[in-house]
Amino acid sequence: MQLFNRSKPQNIMFPLQSLLSQQWKSSSLQLTFIKNCVAQYVSKKDKSVQFNKLENKSPPIADLQEVKERGESPETIEVWQSVDLVERLVILSESPGLFVKVRKTFEHPMKQLPEYLLLSLSLAKPSVGNVLIDELLSVLLPLFLGDHVNSSVVLQQLFKSNHSLFIRGICELCKHDQRLMNLSRVLDITQEVRASLIPIVYCEDYNFAVNLGILAGKRDFLHYDVWIKSRLKDVGTPFINALIKYIQDHIITPVSDFARRHTGLQESKQMTPQQMQQYQDSFEAQKNAILERSHLSKDKLILTIEHLQDSALRQNDKVHRETLNRISDLVTKTHELFPQHHEPGQNSEEIDAAANEHFQRVFSAEDHEVDQRIEELIKTMQAFKESQEVKEQEIYACMLHGLFDEYRFLHRYPQQYLTKIAKLFGAIIKNNLLDRVLQDIALKFVIEAFRRDGRR
Repeated sequence: MQLFNRSKPQNIMFPLQSLLSQQWKSSSLQLTFIKNCVAQYVSKKDKSVQFNKLENKSPPIADLQEVKERGESPETIEVWQSVDLVERLVILSESPGLFVKVRKTFEHPMKQLPEYLLLSLSLAKPSVGNVLIDELLSVLLPLFLGDHVNSSVVLQQLFKSNHSLFIRGICELCKHDQRLMNLSRVLDITQEVRASLIPIVYCEDYNFAVNLGILAGKRDFLHYDVWIKSRLKDVGTPFINALIKYIQDHIITPVSDFARRHTGLQESKQMTPQQMQQYQDSFEAQKNAILERSHLSKDKLILTIEHLQDSALRQNDKVHRETLNRISDLVTKTHELFPQHHEPGQNSEEIDAAANEHFQRVFSAEDHEVDQRIEELIKTMQAFKESQEVKEQEIYACMLHGLFDEYRFLHRYPQQYLTKIAKLFGAIIKNNLLDRVLQDIALKFVIEAFRRDGRR
């Protein structure tokens, strides 16, 4: 560095970018040079080294608490905002004999500037060095997924920078440390980090996604029906297996165990009709309690079983024959344990089913089929509106009610469904299917949607 400063022309800066972007033949010498540059810049002894001029860096984080209290200079922050620096150090950790030395280099930012180090790591894309990255993340991610004072602002930025890392961290921590990260905490995080719930419940860790999706559906954070149908269709067997396992572990097995004990008590002594009724009431109460703990209401359990029985699954190449057999076994067992919930539906249920069937033709359509399906649906709705048949009028009314009722959940829908719903709303308004009052409400919804922040 001294030789460079003595020989360089005036106002020429040290080529820091070249130092960080290229691999030297001597990795040990390169590491020493990097550490010296950091020390010179932080101490302000050498103005030819300028980390603040590097372009590839993590964004500044507003509203951080306690950073000033830690006594870190702006120069130190600028050093660890450098994505290229972090990336080069990680690569150097793979060189013989350098892992421990590089790990020690990270000790200071790990303790004093974990916010910036985590975000720089999330943007780095080293070709090697996974061992060190995993070790660093195993400390940093739990820190901010817990109750750190800067958790909210850091997690929001992390989701923007690298949502795959954000999701992976949540999944792994939930599986390995329930004391720090449980499903309720995950839902709290998704309320702080805007738009993060949908990517998480649509992730490829299907056991975790099922557990979280069911709880989110119970709390009305997620449109359960749309989510289940989408996952069954698009994923098939892996998701179905995770869903069956959840129902088996949280509902079927506990109810079956109680039923066996219940039956044994009945057979062990003579019981009066009143005692029999008391036992039956106790059994029903226990089943209700088990459903409550499972986070699946009776209605959602029935809905789930109905979707698993959908004939379309049998035509889906993503659903294996063995999976269909497992579905059949689950349905049989559910009917045995909850017989009263599978009796023939009432007229209102038939109306709901008919209305949903018409909508599903649109929502299940491929992109190139959507406009044609909507046109067919509009013609059907016009015919039902003018029909003299009471049932068809009721289906028409149910369809309108369903559309307006779903409006409050639209911000949680995947983009592919939002596009279809937008086209359907527009077609209904355009074809004057609504009376004056409903038309005004529909237009008000459209205007309100345009006023909202974001595209959704």
